[in-house]
Amino acid sequence: MKRLSPLLKMTLALVALCGMLVVLADLFFGVLPDRGTHTRDLRKNVAEALAVQVAALLEGDDQRALKRTLTQVAERNENVLSLGIRRTDGKLIIQAGDHQKAWRSVEDDKSKADQVSVELKTGGQLWGTFEIAFRSKSGNLVWRWLTEPMVITLLFVSSAGVLVFSLYMRRALQHLDPSSVIPERVQGAFDAMAEGVVVLDPSGRVVLANKSFRNLHTDAGALRLGHSLSLIPWLAGTLPADLSTHAWARAMAERAPNSGQTLEISDGDRGTRRLVVNCAPIIDPGGSIRGCMATFNDISELYRANQALLATLNELSLAKDEVQLKNEELKRLATRDPMTGCLNRRAFNEEFESMFQRARRGNQPLACVMLDIDHFKKVNDNFGHAVGDRVIQEVAKILHDSSRLGDLVCRYGGEEFCLVVPSLDLTQAIAFAERVRVKVEKECALALHDIEGLHVAISLGVDVLSSQVLHPAALIDRADQGLYLAKRSGRNRVCAFAPDRAELQPEDAINRDALIGCLNRRGLEAALETALQQLSSGDGVVGGMIVGVDGMRALHDTHGDDLCNRILQQMAGELQRLVGRGDSVARFGPEEFAVLAPGLGLGELSTLAEVLRVQIPALATAGIPGTENVRITLSLGVDALAAASTGAFTLFDRAELARLRARRRGGNQVCKFAPDRTNAALPRLEVHSS
Repeated sequence: MKRLSPLLKMTLALVALCGMLVVLADLFFGVLPDRGTHTRDLRKNVAEALAVQVAALLEGDDQRALKRTLTQVAERNENVLSLGIRRTDGKLIIQAGDHQKAWRSVEDDKSKADQVSVELKTGGQLWGTFEIAFRSKSGNLVWRWLTEPMVITLLFVSSAGVLVFSLYMRRALQHLDPSSVIPERVQGAFDAMAEGVVVLDPSGRVVLANKSFRNLHTDAGALRLGHSLSLIPWLAGTLPADLSTHAWARAMAERAPNSGQTLEISDGDRGTRRLVVNCAPIIDPGGSIRGCMATFNDISELYRANQALLATLNELSLAKDEVQLKNEELKRLATRDPMTGCLNRRAFNEEFESMFQRARRGNQPLACVMLDIDHFKKVNDNFGHAVGDRVIQEVAKILHDSSRLGDLVCRYGGEEFCLVVPSLDLTQAIAFAERVRVKVEKECALALHDIEGLHVAISLGVDVLSSQVLHPAALIDRADQGLYLAKRSGRNRVCAFAPDRAELQPEDAINRDALIGCLNRRGLEAALETALQQLSSGDGVVGGMIVGVDGMRALHDTHGDDLCNRILQQMAGELQRLVGRGDSVARFGPEEFAVLAPGLGLGELSTLAEVLRVQIPALATAGIPGTENVRITLSLGVDALAAASTGAFTLFDRAELARLRARRRGGNQVCKFAPDRTNAALPRLEVHSS
């Protein structure tokens, strides 16, 4: 498209200036009559008056009266097409007439001659708008517009001004052609630059703009020379309101370069661009400011890349935090009893071992308290296992509340707990245990008051570290003997370990489970110590196995305790018979047995475990009436350690972890302990019984 000549540009500018003066004269002094002013003012006054009534009705929340009022206004005024009330979110809530069709949305929401909108506010905040659509004037629109006094005047000024100003300015402006000031080679050199470059005169008007600058925005291609850079619409929205603070204005005012100012411009579908502006003043040899050169460097891609990198780093940080939380949760699950929140046996043994060694090295007091809930089996039998679980949880809660930071609280068995309390001598430990006993008896009664006839009491055994106690298991055993003494003395009391009273307990009765008849935990520990002494050369291994009955609690609920006890008794006998190693089978828990196998490595022990998994379920129910429809499966965990490295119960703790893994995987399988994964499932062996 051919560019306009400078003469024509200036002529049109002068004509436009004259037209503007005419418009300003009419605007300020009303020299030209405006036939639409009266109509517009009248419509405005009507709209504002109605808006006051509408606001009053809205405050009263009388939408029916509001609807009726708007309808009557529309019906009585033939110039009104429709009325409506619109919320700020654009939803039309009340209308009279077809307002949805009659109202034409405008971008700036300003009123027009045929559309008047009045803002509705509540509490100082904009709530919505009251809108009135009037009928447009009929007749030929072009003719009505051409007959307006203002239009006639402007047409005359324009036509006459072009002729007069072109003749007058032809000579005056012949030397002001920008092409004669800025040769094409200079413009071409600027266009070759990758950055947007603008040259300004001392007033901040654009003298030259290269191609890169005109490509920064969709509207930049229409930039006219001589336009103030600070007032370019697409650029002005990102600049401060004070023109003197703009980078180019400051560079000329301070007579020094100004760089690093960042702007963000929005360009519709092209998105947002981020620009860095650098400005340098143009100074002539005489020291006068002749203008300014401003460069606009588009760093949008770099900025987006940096933002993406920051987002990725933030995601990595969140992922790291999440992994840390998961690790903490896994640690809690691995070290805590899920029902009570107490330490499990494995975590308790580890912490107790280190606490025991510190106390011995520092010659510091260390107390151990073993406690058991009295007649807990009767609680399950009379009130159900759900109530039994509540009793265990309440007792655990009281133990946590009574313990100090640094004390160890462990769920040692089904209804048995173990506490390790540093810095207490025997007298203080007995007093502490007595406080716990009284607190359990009182607070459990309050917490479980909804269960009629339930009484919760505990028996406690206490002992402290002394020269006769050489390892943690011995201290636990002495506290357990104190617990046994408390139960024999009538229960619901505290007894300290008494060597002379311990002799009154038959050794065989102490070491055997009263219900099943096989070894109990204490007997298992004694058997383990004996095996370790026999293999003290250090070359042997000791194997350990935990055998758990899957679904034993459900079996209790459906068939009763008597049948389940008979199955467990027969299962203990069959285990002893198949293992064939004397007293090597022990009652490890309510539904678990432990098998001690000195001299068996992990491979032989795994084969034995698979044989037991296949044969024991059938043998345990054989010949017992009422077991025709009973199906039993076993989960087994195995481990083997060198005799020289095995500590008290470490072997069976590891085997128990392997059994729990087998149980979580669906049961009816054998798992061996693996340090990297805690345990690993063994391949299923085909075993056939003859």
